[in-house]
Amino acid sequence: MEIEKALLGFIPGVTKEILVEAIHQDPSLFDQFWKMALSGKEPAGWRAAWVADAYDEKYPGRFTPYLPHLCERVGVEKNVGVRRAILRTLTRYDIPAAYKTTVIDACFRYLWEGKTVCDKVMSMKILYRMALEQPELRKELYDSIELQLDMDAGSKGFIGAGKKTLAALRKKDPSL
Repeated sequence: MEIEKALLGFIPGVTKEILVEAIHQDPSLFDQFWKMALSGKEPAGWRAAWVADAYDEKYPGRFTPYLPHLCERVGVEKNVGVRRAILRTLTRYDIPAAYKTTVIDACFRYLWEGKTVCDKVMSMKILYRMALEQPELRKELYDSIELQLDMDAGSKGFIGAGKKTLAALRKKDPSL
């Protein structure tokens, strides 16, 4: 299968689900999709990231060997679609200790300055999971979300996720 043609719709009838199953049948294709995702080619790059993320969601664990790279790249990825896939993927994994600071910094930056709702909401989810492990993050995350909600900064998606995260943080730490 020619991956780029399939991603660009030049092969009729090829859907994300078909591509996910093709990777499942031939796991070596995953590396090719991820390489295409990081190639910088548009729109094939973000589509490849979308398929790789969908594969990992259906068949968890495939990104495990890539976690260090994902953690390093999340804060510098310029491609919105690839960044969305990286953030979505990181919501499903425990962040390795050596990369926690890098990911926390990137996620707080996206929470405040993210260009898309996905940047903000996925970062909030990652930070929440990390705050469960590191209670000292809870207050900063809580205050950051609360301040943005008070400023009325956000879409309905951000507002809904923000309120849900605040409630979950209060449940874990009633002093918030």
